[in-house]
Amino acid sequence: MRKNLTQAVLLFVLFFLEIQLLFRFKTNLIGLISFLGNSGENNYDEIVINLIGSIAFSILQIINLFLTNTILNFLDRKKLKFVSRIFHCSLSQISESINRMMTFILSTDCHWGSTQHTNKIKAANTAEGLIACAYAQESGHSINQSGKDIIKKCADNALAVLEEEGYKIYPKDAYTVHGTGMILFALYKISEAGLYEISNQNEEKIRKSLKHLLDTANQYGWQFENKQFDDTQRDRNISTLWALRALNAWGYSGHKKYYEILESITNYNRGLLGFSCNGEARSSVTALLYTLVNEIQNERTKDLILRSIEKKQILCFLIKSLHEEAEFENIEIITPNHQSLPWTHLSSCMSYEALSTMIDDMNIFQTIVFSYNLGKMLKRVDVNHNYYNVHSMSFDHTNPFIYPTTYLLMALCKIQKEGK
Repeated sequence: MRKNLTQAVLLFVLFFLEIQLLFRFKTNLIGLISFLGNSGENNYDEIVINLIGSIAFSILQIINLFLTNTILNFLDRKKLKFVSRIFHCSLSQISESINRMMTFILSTDCHWGSTQHTNKIKAANTAEGLIACAYAQESGHSINQSGKDIIKKCADNALAVLEEEGYKIYPKDAYTVHGTGMILFALYKISEAGLYEISNQNEEKIRKSLKHLLDTANQYGWQFENKQFDDTQRDRNISTLWALRALNAWGYSGHKKYYEILESITNYNRGLLGFSCNGEARSSVTALLYTLVNEIQNERTKDLILRSIEKKQILCFLIKSLHEEAEFENIEIITPNHQSLPWTHLSSCMSYEALSTMIDDMNIFQTIVFSYNLGKMLKRVDVNHNYYNVHSMSFDHTNPFIYPTTYLLMALCKIQKEGK
């Protein structure tokens, strides 16, 4: 629609310019024809000019239509390439940033915790590191043997502590959907990327955990803990989407319950999701939903969900939200003390991963916003230590957070893969 409008404007401008040229040179043309034809009948000369002009204009409009269509198609295909060079986020610069950040995440003290020098491994951070490595491998960045050894050790440790109920993160006696979904998804991705081989025994263990995950869901998905709840007001979309990503990766997206959960959450605001089902729309959650929808393996489920969301609305919302680097959520935990757990979502990185599949749907203005903000993010990759510095997050520069770097890595790898 937008392309057709642009083409119509260009055709009108060309038509207007051609009319002006005809009127400007009409007198000269009449004089020329009179001279060549030795005719004294000016009216006859003007009729000839008008006839020639009509024929010429008809031919010119066909040429204009062909030229404008060709030019607009060319610019549409090349718009990101042109614009990205202006804002210093070309594919070569993205590739360089990926290599630098991979050096950082593979050189941290443990694999992985929340910060560079911590020795406390966390399931969610481990999953983020593994997914980033899988994405890098898929986008053509080979991982050396030392890196592969780190990945194998992380996966071995994750499988060693996997229980049927999933993973315990916080509090100590609770199994969490978020961490369980992330780890199970990460294990699939590194296996798919050829970085880790899962034995039959471990796959059986994984599938028991996946079955338990599916059994504990209600019609709106999951809450923070991996157990059944009746209170649908406490459902948490981020947990639900990570669980659905894991279940889809391992082949459960054709399950009736899987579709019903996804349908129930996409019915809210045509795909613009918040932290809870009836919450204010957030770019991190909306982006994660769209990333999941593009990954769905079951064609029927994918087709039905794509019909229930508004792609153009999601695209506009994510583009407008790119300046927000992070979103902060307080998760209410059911404990005697009613504790809350703060969680930071790297919203702009998650948005870029989702937007990587919508590049061809962007107009030139959206492409400029996309490239401008991406260029700013690349500049915030520390020159000396190769970690991603998020301005809205306060941290110790001698012990930076790891997970912002892993999320930017995921986004850049997807952009590079789609842009090739």
